[in-house]
Amino acid sequence: MRCEAPDDVIDNAILLLGELTDEGGSGLALVAASADNGGAEPRPHGTGKAEWFEMWTGDRPT
Repeated sequence: MRCEAPDDVIDNAILLLGELTDEGGSGLALVAASADNGGAEPRPHGTGKAEWFEMWTGDRPT
């Protein structure tokens, strides 16, 4: 499975490691811990980027 999220900001996302009591900022850490691959690609026409990640949903290829 591949998931993409558009972002109008061209800067790369920053992985934050917050406290257990923090109400936000842990999304990227959760994705990094469970995703098999991820990154960012420029969006067409120079309008920001697309953050993406991939996760295997079935048997892994050998």
